[in-house]
Amino acid sequence: MKWRKMGRIYAPDGRLPWAKKFAFPPVPYFHNHEMIRMYVAFCDENMIGRIGYVDILADNQSEVLYVSEKPVLDISRPGAFD
Repeated sequence: MKWRKMGRIYAPDGRLPWAKKFAFPPVPYFHNHEMIRMYVAFCDENMIGRIGYVDILADNQSEVLYVSEKPVLDISRPGAFD
């Protein structure tokens, strides 16, 4: 697949407390021939990041299919690697 710059595909709408702003850096996973899952870090209001994902249509990457409701990788206790 050849990548081309498309501009912003998704920005959090602020409805999830753990994903208030930002979605960076995108890491694509080709889930199947119809869908691409983009793993991204979302930030809460304190700029603490948690990993989630955005599913987009493979044939039309500007069409968002689903956004994770919960983090895939959440923060851990203080002093632990997360």
